[in-house]
Amino acid sequence: MPRLTLHGCRHTGLSLMEKDGVPISIISMWAGHASAEFTYRVYVHARQDDLGAGRDALSRLYGG
Repeated sequence: MPRLTLHGCRHTGLSLMEKDGVPISIISMWAGHASAEFTYRVYVHARQDDLGAGRDALSRLYGG
């Protein structure tokens, strides 16, 4: 079992909020960050399955 830390849970929580569609400005404010850019750069991480969602969105947009 992987070791869990509070800081790791914070990364996961912020990433899941972004994945669920919460605006980055709200996530950043909720986390107490000075800028949304910092939140994206340090805390919000794409996962492998997110690539499939991007592919599916492009397929819908281009009628594939």
